[in-house]
Formats: sequence, structure tokens, C-alpha cells
Amino acid sequence: MPHVFVYGTLLAPEMMSTVTGKAFDAAPAVARGYKRAYLSDRVYPGIVADEACEVPGAVYLDVDDDSIRRLDYFEGPEYLRGPLVACLEDGRELLAEAYIVPEINRHMLTDREWSLECFLAQDLTAFIARAQNCMEGFKAGGV
Repeated sequence: MPHVFVYGTLLAPEMMSTVTGKAFDAAPAVARGYKRAYLSDRVYPGIVADEACEVPGAVYLDVDDDSIRRLDYFEGPEYLRGPLVACLEDGRELLAEAYIVPEINRHMLTDREWSLECFLAQDLTAFIARAQNCMEGFKAGGV
């Protein structure tokens, strides 16, 4: 089963369980060679390749296929799922899937660094409700 590197709203375990309906073991990690910033007019970030940067996040371990389909649905067309190397705190590297802003959508990335602390304090509750509404479409056969 694949691992999934997350760097934004899905860092909140309650967001991951809202989207997938499950809890997964996670490990803190960094994705080197990527930059994270807010997407325009959004409360969530995206990442793009940038060799000078690194993105803090976490890796959810052994994510099952149904949960991957749910994540694909939730992330939508703003992102493409693709592989990257996540560096764990103990120095190990894991190949993981991540939702990356494709070049065609790079213009959506702002210059403003995204903050997990701000998201948790200001936007988490409303975003969970939004995610629940989104995932109702999945349950109704939206995939």
C-alpha cells in the first residue's frame, strides 16, 4: 500500500479521517525540492517543485486504495497525485504519493507561505464541514 505525504489541511488528523473515514499511522517528514504556499483565494496550500526549498509535513503510512480514491476525489483537479521522496526525522527516505500543483495551475500559487497554525486556529472547523459536504458527493457516486 502506498504512503501519502501531506503538507496542508490533511496534516490535521481529523481532516484525514473526514475524507477517508479512517485513521492512519503518520510520521513527521520533509519533502526537499518543493515550495509550499497558499493557493489564490483559498485557505489551503499547494506545492510545486523548487530546488531551493523544502516543505514540512507528514507521511500517512500504508494508505489503502479506497482511501486513495477518496483523497483523489477530495483534492480535485487543482492537483495531480505523483511520487516524491519524503525524508523522515530519523533520516530514512520513503517514496510517497503527494498532491502536487501541476505546471498548468502554477499561476494559482501565491507568494504567501501557508501556516498550519493559522489554519487550525481560523479555518479548521469550517473546512471540516466543507470536506464533509464534498465527500457526500463521493458517497453518492461522484467518482
